[in-house]
Amino acid sequence: MLDFIARRLVAIIPVLAVVAVFVFLMLRLTPGDPAAVIAGDNATSDQIADIREKLELTEETEAKLKDAVAAYHDSFASDMGAGSEIGDLEAEALEDTVEAAEAGA
Repeated sequence: MLDFIARRLVAIIPVLAVVAVFVFLMLRLTPGDPAAVIAGDNATSDQIADIREKLELTEETEAKLKDAVAAYHDSFASDMGAGSEIGDLEAEALEDTVEAAEAGA
């Protein structure tokens, strides 16, 4: 049973990676200027520029994707590797899940 759960958890990783990249690219590659849409029809070019700066829309898509992946990797590594609260909670939840699965089997 634990072998099955481990295989399923490992299989989730590439699926989540593909979905994350797909969603990121869909949001970044849609036509139009998101800052102009947020600012509205009566916005000045200065207001649109301010929104672009606040949302960090001035960087290239590739750079933003690399930054997002690096931030996720650093966050995940520090949470799981350092044994922080999040890692402890996830470990406890996994133990409870395994116990419930074994009790139901």
